[in-house]
Amino acid sequence: MTVQKNNLDYSMTFGERAAARRQDKEERQKAEFWINIGVVLYDGDGNEGLVTLPFGLPLDTMIEAVIPRSGNEDFAITQRQRNELRAQLLDYGKTFAPGEARIVPNLVAELRRVNTERTLPTGEGYSLPKLFEAPAPKSEAA
Repeated sequence: MTVQKNNLDYSMTFGERAAARRQDKEERQKAEFWINIGVVLYDGDGNEGLVTLPFGLPLDTMIEAVIPRSGNEDFAITQRQRNELRAQLLDYGKTFAPGEARIVPNLVAELRRVNTERTLPTGEGYSLPKLFEAPAPKSEAA
């Protein structure tokens, strides 16, 4: 049931919102191939183990990067290479037995911190000059 009050839609409240989330989760395709980021550790006997971050990246359900039709050619090439990397990883993963995991050679993880917001200079030469004048207020007839 959708209840509208003051032009606001209250249909997604309480249980309805949770039910919608459950339905979305059930309808989503389950990933078969995952990339897990972590570090390889060795025990006293030389056996290796992978300690990963809590969440992996679902590779086969990942949406391909959009290759722009115009604009920066370097960006378009990078987008194509991203799609090629994903395809190569999927092809490699398809050679695994179900449940098998391997450390992938040549794969690198990058840690990046987002830039802080910039403070832009202000004043003459940095701001757009005023292009339009506001209309004069209408005078009321007495």
